[in-house]
Amino acid sequence: MNTTRRSLLAVGAAATLAGCLGDESNDDQPETDDEPESEESDTDDEPDDDEPESEEGTAWESRLEELEEYDPDDYTGESEVEIRLTADGFEPDPIAVDDTADLRWHWEVDGYELYPVWTPEPCGWDGAGPKDAGEDHLWQFPFEGKYELGAGDGDEEIHGTIFVVEEL
Repeated sequence: MNTTRRSLLAVGAAATLAGCLGDESNDDQPETDDEPESEESDTDDEPDDDEPESEEGTAWESRLEELEEYDPDDYTGESEVEIRLTADGFEPDPIAVDDTADLRWHWEVDGYELYPVWTPEPCGWDGAGPKDAGEDHLWQFPFEGKYELGAGDGDEEIHGTIFVVEEL
């Protein structure tokens, strides 16, 4: 078997993907193997030359090269970071956090829904809310990259940016 860096990254990404996608399985339904097997395989041991790696070595676009342009508040090394949703915006914003940090959004306004504007490709996070003032949402982004988020109630809208970097 020819082991490549890309295949190792794919295995690592698949192993941590659950952290971003969550578990939406229905444990009440038994697993069945009723679908016919295909003659062609969607997976192979050879790297896909059509999908180039980004500058950072990930198999997806991370946009971490934009970090210096933003000069974010540095919360690397923190195990949990609180982000307040206010009528004026996310506080603090922008921020940099480790890929192991728990992010806790705290609503200070009623009815705002939190949603992704842009996230790295492997992340299937779809946001939270709408929530009332005083409620929280806790999440961890295990994939390095720039995350652009929005929140709003239909009339007002705010935007924020989070850079997730590898914990040193």
